[in-house]
Amino acid sequence: MPELAPVSGVVTLDGEPLPNVLVVLRSEQGAVSMSTTDTTGHYSAKYLSRFPGAGLGPTTVEITGLPKADDDPTPSVIIPRRYNSASELTIDVTSNANVFDLELQSK
Repeated sequence: MPELAPVSGVVTLDGEPLPNVLVVLRSEQGAVSMSTTDTTGHYSAKYLSRFPGAGLGPTTVEITGLPKADDDPTPSVIIPRRYNSASELTIDVTSNANVFDLELQSK
């Protein structure tokens, strides 16, 4: 198991909290952690869905809108590609508690 450290924060889009999006953290060491934002845009990363934290070091962040409902696969919000499939978002996870507020812009 990789060395992990707590990672949390708030995701906003154009200054507004972004609820119901998937936050994926991919460390250069290969550890992948995920979280879904709550109604206030807050996320808290988990490795393998049960271990709190994310892998240490440089990490790429991908943010994707989740489906509106089980019978409607349309994402709840469209996130620009530069924040998901072609993500330019990076963070550097240290061994301390890490708080990264992710401020996205639609333009």
